[in-house]
This record gives sequence, structure tokens and C-alpha cells, in this order.
Amino acid sequence: MRSFGFAVGLLGILAVGGLGCGSQGNVAPVAGTITLDGAPLEGAAVSFQPIATDKDSMTVSGMGSYGRTDAQGHYELKMIETDGEGASVGTHRVQVSVAEEKGGDALTTDKVPARYRGADSELTFDVPTEGTKTANFDLTTKRKR
Repeated sequence: MRSFGFAVGLLGILAVGGLGCGSQGNVAPVAGTITLDGAPLEGAAVSFQPIATDKDSMTVSGMGSYGRTDAQGHYELKMIETDGEGASVGTHRVQVSVAEEKGGDALTTDKVPARYRGADSELTFDVPTEGTKTANFDLTTKRKR
């Protein structure tokens, strides 16, 4: 039932991604690797959502991108609306989720800590004009002190 969990995670990503739809602007290729506690994070839904970085807010600003990690934790992004490769150039809020069905009653759990999921994710990334193959994130289940 892994596909159920991925569908739930992707639905959340698409809902957030749709908030800032508009002009695609400059797009660059983006790829990277995600680990959780040092191990590759397989089957994670990854989203990049452009954000305005004015001093007063971190609001959604543009079309988002999505990807899914493979067994090595590697992902490549595609634009939500067009499925074209890459992400908009600029600063993004990054969300990572691995939702899995738990039991027969369609309850889901996520092995990725809440601080990396949803609109309040603490992860950000600046997509450079030339793109990158090193948009890597080393997630941990325990907060560093």
C-alpha cells in the first residue's frame, strides 16, 4: 500500500504548489539526495515551493516543483503544472514526506519528522540560475542541540 501513502503526500504537495501558480519564470534543473539519520530516504515525496523573501513574510510566490526519491535517496524535480524538468530560480520552501498506510483502516504515518513536512517546513533551498545536482538534505529524527 505504499502507493496510497505516496498519493496522500503528493496531494498535499500539489495543494500547496497550486497556491502560487502563475508565470513560470526562469527554470533550472534541480536534483539531489535526501538521507534520514545517514541512510538514503527511499520513496519520499519532495516538493520545492518558491517563496517571497521580503523582510516581513515567507509567502508562496510562484509555481512549485516535485520529485520522488529512489532507493539511493536521489530525486530530480519537475514543475507541478507542466511536468517540465526543474524548479524556478530563487528561494524555495522544501517539504519532504514519506507517508505510509498503517493498518487496514487507511490511517497514515510519516517517518519524516514534522519539522521537514508541510507549509511550516524548516528546510529552504536557493535554486541557482545554472541549476544544481547537489540539492542535498541530511534529515535527522532527533534535533541537534
